[in-house]
Amino acid sequence: IDMNLKSINPYNGKQLASYKQHSQSQLTNKVQKTHKAWINYQQTTLAQRSVWMENLAQQLLLNQEHLAKLVTEEMGKPLQDGIAEVKKCAAVCQYY
Repeated sequence: IDMNLKSINPYNGKQLASYKQHSQSQLTNKVQKTHKAWINYQQTTLAQRSVWMENLAQQLLLNQEHLAKLVTEEMGKPLQDGIAEVKKCAAVCQYY
């Protein structure tokens, strides 16, 4: 049985990528790292988090064409909708 996760373009059925399933030890390791990162994140200031969110918004906007193409391929949305999706995500980051 093929347990890989496949990304399929819903418009044309073409496989875009395949991702190998993680082992139980890999998953445990990722959960532990994520928990440690969350503990560290809780110690940051609101000002620092705001800077990170603004930086993320800027990166989304700088890469909006590439990201919109991914949205189009992976979700089957028209390119203009993909661009709107990226801009919406950037606006949410700027809001918070």
